[in-house]
Amino acid sequence: MSNQAQNDRLLKGFIAFGIAAAILHFGDVLLDPHIELFNGIAYFSFAWITAVFILPFITGVIVAYVFGGGGKWLAVFPPLVVRLMALYQVINSPLPDHMSREPMGWWGFFLILIMESAMIGGVVGEVVNKRTYGRRDKNTLYKKKQTP
Repeated sequence: MSNQAQNDRLLKGFIAFGIAAAILHFGDVLLDPHIELFNGIAYFSFAWITAVFILPFITGVIVAYVFGGGGKWLAVFPPLVVRLMALYQVINSPLPDHMSREPMGWWGFFLILIMESAMIGGVVGEVVNKRTYGRRDKNTLYKKKQTP
């Protein structure tokens, strides 16, 4: 792979990561799901389900579509960074009334669910983008770039 192709791929990776992180962050701002906090059965609301399953899935599709092949692996990192930033914010701020911090084991489990949702979205994005998974030979899907 040439140096220019590596630079283009790296740029696509940064762009895909930035788009996904921005969508996840602003989705958290709009939905306000409080994944790092616990307040009883009301914790599992529609906003929580959207923030854990639907939003990461959509960002995974976007990452894989922008990045291309291998995007399913890149798709797990924006949710990780956004959730770690949200956890840092919750740890360093006072707790709202009638809420407690989520135990780290449960928070880790929910983080894994979020990352898995993003990876499933990444697989779907790769299928949509390149039709990677199927019975066709790879040499018919990926054409070698000819240098002039």
